Amino acid sequence: MTLVILSLAPLIWLVSIIASKIFGKLFVQELKAYERAGAIAEEVFSNVRLVFAFNGIEHEQARYKKHIETARKQGIKKGAISGILFGSMYFVFFGSHALAFWYGNHLIQNESYDIANVIFVFFAVLIGMFSLGQSAPYRESINEAKVAAASVWDIFSSDEENTRTSDEKISNVNFLGNVKFDNIFFSYPSRSDVPVLHGLSFEATPGQTLALVGTSGCGIKYDISLLSTLFAYYLGKSTCMQLLQQFYKPTSGQILLDDHPIDYFDLQQLRQKIGVVNQEPVLFSTTILKNIQYGQSNATFADIQEAAMAANAHNFIMSLPDKYDTIVGERGAQLSGGERQRIVIARALVRKPILLLLDEASSALDNQSEKTVQQALEKASKAILKLNRPELLLIIIGAFTSIFNGGLEPASSILLSEIIGV
Repeated sequence: MTLVILSLAPLIWLVSIIASKIFGKLFVQELKAYERAGAIAEEVFSNVRLVFAFNGIEHEQARYKKHIETARKQGIKKGAISGILFGSMYFVFFGSHALAFWYGNHLIQNESYDIANVIFVFFAVLIGMFSLGQSAPYRESINEAKVAAASVWDIFSSDEENTRTSDEKISNVNFLGNVKFDNIFFSYPSRSDVPVLHGLSFEATPGQTLALVGTSGCGIKYDISLLSTLFAYYLGKSTCMQLLQQFYKPTSGQILLDDHPIDYFDLQQLRQKIGVVNQEPVLFSTTILKNIQYGQSNATFADIQEAAMAANAHNFIMSLPDKYDTIVGERGAQLSGGERQRIVIARALVRKPILLLLDEASSALDNQSEKTVQQALEKASKAILKLNRPELLLIIIGAFTSIFNGGLEPASSILLSEIIGV
C-alpha cells in the first residue's frame, strides 16, 4: 500500500523541479527590475538638491515607475504561474490520497488488511510526505538566494588571476619594484575599436618618482620636494594604473616586474604590495580605524597611528570626540574632502607598499584641502624613507596636458616647469 501511495511521488517531484526552474528565471527578471529601480532611487537621493534645482522630480519619478511597473508585471506573472504549478502539484498530491483509499478499500474487501492497518499506513505515509513538504518553502528561498547571489559569486569566482598554471606562478611576491611597460597596446572591452595605448614603453626603477600626465580632470601641481626623479609623458594615465593592478590586461605587449611578466605573480599577493590613492576618496561607513586597516587586518594600532601620522591625519583624528573610533558615515560624509583623502593616504601607507599609485590625489579638492593633502604626500614620502623603504616606487598620476595618441612623448621643459611650479 505504501508503494501505491508513493507511486505518484515522482510526478510531484517533477512538477516541483519545473516550478523551481520557472521561478528562477522569473525571479531573475523581477530582481533586475528592482535593481534598476533601486539604482535610480539611490542616484536621486544622492543628488537630491540637483534634482530639485533642475525641476527633475517628475522625470525621475517616471524613470522609477517604469522599472517598478516592470517588476510588478513580473511579480503578477510569477504569482499566476505559481498558482497553476502548485495547484497541479496539490492535485496530484490529493489524488494520491484518493488512490490510497481506493486501494485500501480493495485490500479490506479481500481481507488482506483491516481498517486499522489501512489507516495506520495511510497516516504514516501522509505525515512523512507532509514533513518533506515543509522543506518546499525553504527550497524556494534557497533557489531565490542562489539567483540573487549568482552575479556576485561570478565576480568572486572569476578567473581573474590569468591563464598561468599554479606551477608557473611566483607565489611569494618579494619583488624590488622595477616596473617596465614593454610595447603595450590596449583598448577597453566596451570600446575595442578605440585604442587607448599603442606601443607604450617606459621603465621605472625603485626610489624613482614617475609622473604620468594626461588630460582628464583639472590641472594640479605637485611640490618638487616630492620628486626624486621626474618623468612626464602624454598617455592614458589612469589606464596604466589599472593595468598595473591587473583590473585589465593589455591587448598585446608585456608589463614586467623585476623582469618577470606581471601575470606570473599571485594576484592577491601582488596587490598586497601596492598602495593606491584615487582621485575620489572611498570610505566605508565604519570607524576611521577600520577604514585605515581595510585590507590589512594584521595591522596593529601602532601601525595605523604611524600611517596616519605619515599621512598628516593623526592630529585631526585625535581632535574628534571618538578619535580613531569615529564613525565616518556613508561614504565618509561626516568628514571634509581633505580629511577623507588623508585617511585614504593612510590606508595606502599602512600596507607598507612597494608601489604607491596616486591618481590625481588632490585634484578634486579646494585650495586649502589640496595644500593639506600635498603636505601629507610630502610627509608620507619622508616617512617612508624613515621606515627604511628606499625601494618604494611612487607613481603619481597627474592631469596636466593632452593624451598624445596613447604613446610615449617626453614633456617639454615648459610643461615640466608648469607641473612642478617653477
